Amino acid sequence: MLATEKADKGRISLRFGHDMPATSAQHKGALRFAELVSEKSGGKITVNFP
Repeated sequence: MLATEKADKGRISLRFGHDMPATSAQHKGALRFAELVSEKSGGKITVNFP
């Protein structure tokens, strides 16, 4: 599940939630997704995990 958080000066923060353990392939994929989002947006979009 993705949800946006309050934007600050053109920056967007997304919360990404899932119920898989940190050792799962799904979690590793979510971490990679976060890296790519940050990279492709020039750091304007970040993905956080609650």
